[in-house]
Amino acid sequence: MTMKTTLAALTASLLLAGCSMLPGLDFGPDHEARSVPYHENSVNNLALGRYYQAQGRFVLARETFLHGLATARNDEMKERLAAELEATDRLILSNR
Repeated sequence: MTMKTTLAALTASLLLAGCSMLPGLDFGPDHEARSVPYHENSVNNLALGRYYQAQGRFVLARETFLHGLATARNDEMKERLAAELEATDRLILSNR
């Protein structure tokens, strides 16, 4: 092996070993998965609808919020999606 390849291999191994020592990446026995009380589709539709609102695509945002409202499981998510739906309706009406 040449000196360049040896040095490159040593550097790469040190970098990879250093990544495993980060304190935030410790997935020991204390780490446990937690579930959220929201349906995955309703959370995704809320985020996607807000993304569409930011782009000015209000009709598509409204439709996305309606899809999220259909899959929402708990009252908090239903209220949040209904509020976003009302706000989007107001935006649509103000732009006409």
